[in-house]
Amino acid sequence: MPRFEPLPRAKEIQPPQFRHLETRWANVRDFLAAGSHEDGIHVIGGGPTRQLELMIGGDPFAATTGPVTVIFSGAVTERTKKVPPFFSGSGIAAMIGHPYVAISDASLELSDSMAISWYVGNSIHDTARGLAKLLTPLSRRLGKQLWLVGGSAGGFAALNIAHLLPGGPSVFAWNPQTDIVEYSRNFVTAYLTRAYPVPAASLRGDDYRDVARSALRYFGRRYTVLEDLPSQGPGRLIYLQNASDNHLRDHCIPYLHSQNYATHSPGILWRDPDHVVWVADFAPGHTALSRERLISLLTRFTTTRFDVLSEVLELDGTSEYPDDPSLRPSHLTRDCSN
Repeated sequence: MPRFEPLPRAKEIQPPQFRHLETRWANVRDFLAAGSHEDGIHVIGGGPTRQLELMIGGDPFAATTGPVTVIFSGAVTERTKKVPPFFSGSGIAAMIGHPYVAISDASLELSDSMAISWYVGNSIHDTARGLAKLLTPLSRRLGKQLWLVGGSAGGFAALNIAHLLPGGPSVFAWNPQTDIVEYSRNFVTAYLTRAYPVPAASLRGDDYRDVARSALRYFGRRYTVLEDLPSQGPGRLIYLQNASDNHLRDHCIPYLHSQNYATHSPGILWRDPDHVVWVADFAPGHTALSRERLISLLTRFTTTRFDVLSEVLELDGTSEYPDDPSLRPSHLTRDCSN
């Protein structure tokens, strides 16, 4: 196992001089103690490596009934041309009509050449556990009616943080990573060398994944949802996977095996009626589902009285999801029935 040798810690980068109009809070305790919050941007803590950045609508932290949606962003395209914070998905959340929390990944403030950091954190701040602390009262209050939502890197964050929360929140994820070290080498390298004092030279060999895991363990950061999971987890899970995406092989199948999913029918895997992975031709490759499809599916799954499997079976093969199930990949689980 390669030994990780950290570089001397760099001086903390200061936040940009010009930001959106925002409300600032010293810590999570003060934010939660306020109870009710105005719609808009709220920044908790100080410095980009320590803070949590939220955009909220509909006063979600005062909600006593659900649904409430929490939105995590994926990779930021054309990152060098954009200035954080990034609240992608807030428009979709507003269209669904529930109170919502859209979360920007504050580690992206560290470098304009880093487009993705999975809400894992950096050498100073454990973002995932900070968010778990923020969302715990809401999760205890709402249980399954708290929905953690995201695709790709945001899907990883939704799965990861669901395993840190009490109350069994629900997860709606599409094409998520399930082990960030298994993602594109360029993105993994950019993250490790900018958010942590990891020497670039240590990631140039064929053993770079071992080095990356060693570094993340050194800082106590959770980088996978395939192992060492707390006993709790999502109360409901709808996991959508594009059939032509290489995430099917690299991320979805390992997750199916680690969580003991079985084949229900072609492209539909289940652990029980409320934990379902649906593999279909939603979009080509790693492309996200269309905005219209996401809004339609999220509205349906967050308001239904039925279990996840019943909803998937009713939708699968309809005019909205017409791909031929017989053409879907088979033998996705060890105990596959087809």
